[in-house]
Amino acid sequence: MKIHRSLFHHKLENKNAPMICANFKYLRQRLFFLLFLFTCSLFAQQNKDSIDTEIINVVSSYKPSLAAAFKMKDVPEIDRKNSTKKKHFYSINNKRILSLFQPDPGAYQIPLKEKKLEACPNYVKIGYGSYNTPLLEAFVTKKRKQHDFSFSLYNSASRGGIPEVLLDNNYTNTKLDFGYKNEQQNHTWIAKVNYQGDRYNWYGLPTDINFENAVIETIEEQQAFRDFKLQGAFLLENRNLKRTDIKFHFFSDKFDSQETQVHLKTRFEFLLAKNRLLTDFGVDILNGSFENNFSGNDALNYGQLTFSAAASYPISINGLHLKLGTQLVHNSDMEKNTEQFYVYPDIQLDCLFNKNALRLYAGVNGGLTQNSYQNFTTTNPYVSPTLNTRPTHEAFNAFLGVQGIIFSKSSYHIKSSLRQENNKFLFQLNPNLSNGTNALAQGYQYGNSFNVVYDDIQTFQLFGELRSELAEHLFVGANLSYQQYTTTLQKSAWNLPSFHSKLFGSYAHEKWLYKAEILLVGNRKDLAVQSDATEIHKDLKGFADVNVSARYQLHPRWNASFEIQNLFNQNYVQFENFNVQGFQLFAGVRYQFHL
Repeated sequence: MKIHRSLFHHKLENKNAPMICANFKYLRQRLFFLLFLFTCSLFAQQNKDSIDTEIINVVSSYKPSLAAAFKMKDVPEIDRKNSTKKKHFYSINNKRILSLFQPDPGAYQIPLKEKKLEACPNYVKIGYGSYNTPLLEAFVTKKRKQHDFSFSLYNSASRGGIPEVLLDNNYTNTKLDFGYKNEQQNHTWIAKVNYQGDRYNWYGLPTDINFENAVIETIEEQQAFRDFKLQGAFLLENRNLKRTDIKFHFFSDKFDSQETQVHLKTRFEFLLAKNRLLTDFGVDILNGSFENNFSGNDALNYGQLTFSAAASYPISINGLHLKLGTQLVHNSDMEKNTEQFYVYPDIQLDCLFNKNALRLYAGVNGGLTQNSYQNFTTTNPYVSPTLNTRPTHEAFNAFLGVQGIIFSKSSYHIKSSLRQENNKFLFQLNPNLSNGTNALAQGYQYGNSFNVVYDDIQTFQLFGELRSELAEHLFVGANLSYQQYTTTLQKSAWNLPSFHSKLFGSYAHEKWLYKAEILLVGNRKDLAVQSDATEIHKDLKGFADVNVSARYQLHPRWNASFEIQNLFNQNYVQFENFNVQGFQLFAGVRYQFHL
C-alpha cells in the first residue's frame, strides 16, 4: 500500500497541533508576566528614587611645598666649537695726583674708644649745711621682666637759729615712697604707698607786744603733721575703659585733727566719626574734724561728697586742633545738708604754623576744686587746726596765648587769662588773744598762726616766659607773672602778691655744672582781726632771693655739690612775723650705683 508522504506529514502535524498550541500559550503568558514585572520595577524605581544628581566642588586652601615648585629640567647646550672670544687690550695712563698726605707707617694705632658708663638711676646723697641742717636723700629702683620696683627717701631737718626769734624755729621734713609697676601686653597696673611727716613751729609772735619770759616758756609752739597715702592705677589697652585711678589718704596732726579723703576716677574712650570721645567719671569723698575752734569752745566737723562727669571730643584738621567738651559736677555738703550742681565749659582751640614753630591757642574752662586741711598745710604750714573747709568753684577761666621758637635755640610763651573763682580761700592772720602777760591754752592763739577766709575773686593774669641757649652749654631763662585781683567781700586779696618772677640759668664746663636762680616776689597785704573786732592792716614788702649752686664730677659715679641760699642775707618774711633763715651754705656728696 502506497501512502502519500505529504498527506502523512500533514496528518502528523495536525495530530500535534493541540499540544503545540498549549505550549505557545504557556510561553506567551510567561512572557507577558515577565514584561509586566520589568515594567513595574521600572515604574517603582522612578517613583521611589527622589535623589537628584548634583555636582559637589571641594575647595581647600593651597599648601605649597618644595616638591611642587617648578624646576627647569632642560639643560642648556653651549656650542663651544663655533664660539669665538673677543680680545681686549688694556693700557695704563700714568698721571700724578697732587696730595698733601704724607704716610707715616709708625703712626698707625688702634683708636681708643671711651668707655660709656651706663646711666645709674640709683643714688644716695648726704650733706650738711648752715643752721645745723643735715640732709639724707636716696632713690632705688629695680626692674625685672615686667616688674618694676622703686623706693625713695628724703629727710631734711634744721635746728633753727633765726636771729631775734623768741620761740623754737626748727623744722623736719621726712618722705618715704614705695612704688610697684607691672606691665603686661594688654594692661598695666601701678601701686604706690607714701608717707610724709613734717614738724614746724608757730614761732612768729607779734612784734608790737612785749611778752613776758614766763608767758613765752608756757607757749607750746610745735605742730606735727602725718600724711599717709595709698594710690593705685589700672591701665588697659584696646578697650573702651582706658584707665582707673583710686587714691586714699589719711592726714592728722599733733592736736588730734583727722582728715580722710577717697578719690576714684575712671576714663573711657569711644570711637565716634573717626575721632575718639573721651569721658571721665569721678567720685570724691572728704571727711574731717578739728577738736576745737579757734576760741576753744566747740569742735569743727566737715564733709564733702562730689560726683563729676566730663566729656571732650578732639578734632584735628591740617594743623588746627579743636577740643569741645563740658563737665558736670554735683557737690553735697554732708554737714550743712546743702547741694550744688555746676556745669563747666571745656573748649580749646590750637593753631600750629610753620612746622609747629608757632602755636596760637585760646579756650575757656572751669571746675570745682576740693580744698582740704592737707592742701592748706602744704601751702602754709603755719595755719591753725581750726579751719573752715569748703570747695572753690571756678566759674570760668578764659585764656589766650602764643608759643614759639626763635632762631632754633630760643623759645617764648605769652599768656593772658581772666578767671572767676567763687569761695577762693585766702590766708589771714589769726588774732592775738594775749596781752603779753597772760598765758593761753593753745600755742597758736598768740597772733602767730593763720586762718582761712573765702571770697569771690576775679583775677586777671598776664604771664610771659623766655628761654634761650646763648652758647654751647650755656642756658638762661626768665618768667614773669602779673596778677590783678578784684574782691567782693574782702578789702584785698590777703597774702597774694601782685607779681612774681624768676630768673634762672645754668652753665656746664668740663666736670663742672653751675646754676643760679633769682626769685622776685611783689608786695602783699594781710589783715589781723583782734578779739575786740578791731582790724590791723599789715603790709608785707616784696623780696628778692638769690640762690647759686655748683656741682663737680669727682668720678663717673661720684659728685660733690655746693649750694648757697639767700646769697645776700635778706631778712624778708614769707608770712607776717615769720622771718626766713638768712645766708645758708650747704655741701654734699652723691653716689650713683647699679643693683
